[in-house]
Amino acid sequence: MSLNSSALKRGPLQEQTIQKRGCSSPADGGTVFFDEIGDVSPLFQIKILRVLQEGEIMRIGGNRQLQIDVRIISATNRDLKTACLREKFREDLFYRLNVINIHLPPLRDRIEDVPLLASHFIQKHAHKRKDILIKGITEDAINILRNHAYPGNVRELENIIEHAISFANNPEILPSDLPAHISQTPARSRTVTPA
Repeated sequence: MSLNSSALKRGPLQEQTIQKRGCSSPADGGTVFFDEIGDVSPLFQIKILRVLQEGEIMRIGGNRQLQIDVRIISATNRDLKTACLREKFREDLFYRLNVINIHLPPLRDRIEDVPLLASHFIQKHAHKRKDILIKGITEDAINILRNHAYPGNVRELENIIEHAISFANNPEILPSDLPAHISQTPARSRTVTPA
């Protein structure tokens, strides 16, 4: 088999690399949110650190650094200080990200937020039902939700509300619309603070 030499030459279109914008490039002058930052790979940690320290990125397929001005907001459910001690998270990145730290307790420690969050999730997901408009939730159903421990945090509550909306036959979510395991959960032990 013989090859034509022209078949081995690259045309001008074949030599061009395609540059991808990535997530940081469109956010130039804005904000990038990294959820679950405690779970990212060591390589990705280095890339984020470079953006924070140098204000530079390199696009995929690019051959030069580009200046970028972004604010980074990150969230995690991990203890990053402990992760740094165990060398699972870069200490220099931790201090770069931890300029303003907002600690949000898990839902089980702020049960008083359940009614407001449940109402928000009803508004967010009610449109998925085309046959009935779910407008709210009964007090009995809220009381059951207040007694749940929420190992899955706020996302679990959202999932419970989505489930209830799917099974509801009334404009209000009833206890019978909640997942069976929620209704059967023993009541949470509440700590009473002496007056």
